Amino acid sequence: MTEALTRYSRSSSLALGALLAGLMLLGVGFAAYFIVFASEETFVEEADTAILAEMRTARSVAERGHAPLQAWFNDALTNNPLGFLYALKGADSLTISGNIATWPADNVVVVKEGLIRFEYASAPSHEHRVAVARIMTLPDGRFLLVGRDVTSLNTAQWFAQTFGWVMIALFVSFAVACLIVGWYVANRMNRIADTANRIINTGNLSERVPVDSSWDDLSKLSAVLNRLLGELETTMLGVKSVSDSIAHDLRTPLTRLRGDLDRLPDSDARDQLLGEVDNILNIFTSLLRITSIETERRKSAFADVQVEELLGDVVEMYEPLAEDKALTLELACVPSCIYGDRDLLFQLFSNLLDNAIKFTGDGGVTIDATVDHNFVRVSVCDTGQGISPAEREKVLRRFYRVDKSRSQSGNGLGLAMVAAIVDLHRARLELAEGKDGSGLCCHLTFERVS
Repeated sequence: MTEALTRYSRSSSLALGALLAGLMLLGVGFAAYFIVFASEETFVEEADTAILAEMRTARSVAERGHAPLQAWFNDALTNNPLGFLYALKGADSLTISGNIATWPADNVVVVKEGLIRFEYASAPSHEHRVAVARIMTLPDGRFLLVGRDVTSLNTAQWFAQTFGWVMIALFVSFAVACLIVGWYVANRMNRIADTANRIINTGNLSERVPVDSSWDDLSKLSAVLNRLLGELETTMLGVKSVSDSIAHDLRTPLTRLRGDLDRLPDSDARDQLLGEVDNILNIFTSLLRITSIETERRKSAFADVQVEELLGDVVEMYEPLAEDKALTLELACVPSCIYGDRDLLFQLFSNLLDNAIKFTGDGGVTIDATVDHNFVRVSVCDTGQGISPAEREKVLRRFYRVDKSRSQSGNGLGLAMVAAIVDLHRARLELAEGKDGSGLCCHLTFERVS
């Protein structure tokens, strides 16, 4: 579960989807702010500010007497560009004058201290509308109402809030859609990558990328990749067929030739010819072995391998060869276990040790195996002539030889086979300079089996 979450979290498609979703949620925040801004309190606050200013004017006029107030009131009703509501009610609570038909009594809601909201009938049409107002008591006992019609403001508020909620719904929908699309793309890409990894690990070219539909580009890409895999499978089967033909058509005559040579009387010429035929047979065997490892990638023989036992067997086999060249052969190994094909691993270390002994004149060869957390590190170091940094990658190719004069025995396939076995075991191979600045160290890193 954790590994799957890690894979998805590292997906650029899902990251892009999350980024877009984040931007959409930012839009949700702006829309929510817009809704708050378009709330009733915002609109009412603006109207109340204007009402308070008009009330202050009325109070100052009322302090000068009844006549100035009445003149101001009549003028306010006549010249009213801002649409204020005015009403005067006598102390007897019966008579009323102004631009509203009735004094607010029913359906009055206190918005805040001193401010009320009510429905009224406009004069002279008697249309029912909504207003907010403040009421003050005049020095002569009458009541003055100053208000603002907020019917249109309420309509604007409704449209604004509706627009805000619609935008929130759209932004949330877009955010979810972005995440779904990002997950879909990441999931499809992971399935393609999983198929590719299975092919790399098993060599089974009959694997195919799942194709869910044909409407999207990833499905089209999967179909193209499947066609490519089909062509590769056909090609590799052809290569295998050619390899089998080589094994049958060339090795068999060579083996027959060797048998004929072996029946000849002993002579230096016969021994030389036998050596050449054996060398050719070894080349064919190595080539077929490398091809088999690289193309078939069989892991049926994989099992837990004790590193100290494996290296001990390899050293035991090469000790006589090292003694013949007066070389020291040292093994230092920490008990550890790796997962692999024991025969192939034996071939790997045999090739490395054979090369080390072959190209070391004086000194010796050391094999060191250590454990570093979840990995086993095996180093094969010699005191020979070494390999220049420019050639360390080239020596892993088939038939490449550092000895251009080809005065040393060999066919240039030993390290190529090592590279193929390392790749099959998903290990890591590093060629480096020896500890004292001379010779060559081959460092191999395997996953440790606990």
